[in-house]
Amino acid sequence: MRADGARQQHDKAVQTHLARRVLAAGQAVDADLTDVVIVV
Repeated sequence: MRADGARQQHDKAVQTHLARRVLAAGQAVDADLTDVVIVV
């Protein structure tokens, strides 16, 4: 049981980390697109 709980916590932490990475990447892309639009 203890191993399962640790694994679930780890999986949740990984999912949260990946979600933040995806959000940050999306914001960076939005910023790049905005810069391009401004330049154009």
